Amino acid sequence: MPEKDWLTPVIRSHDLRCAECGYPIVSKSLQWGPGLYVTGALAELEMGPISRNISGARQAAERIVNSL
Repeated sequence: MPEKDWLTPVIRSHDLRCAECGYPIVSKSLQWGPGLYVTGALAELEMGPISRNISGARQAAERIVNSL
């Protein structure tokens, strides 16, 4: 998982769910915790490999905005 060094303490302090591989387990709207949404590599388990490119960023933004 990218940026694991700074994310690990955040995961622990906020009791965020992760898969065995370390990536976030998020909802369809990419919500990881209360008021916390992910995009890019952190959304890969929900969105697939597209999450890491421009098209994935657009789709992630749509999911997040539609959930608000």
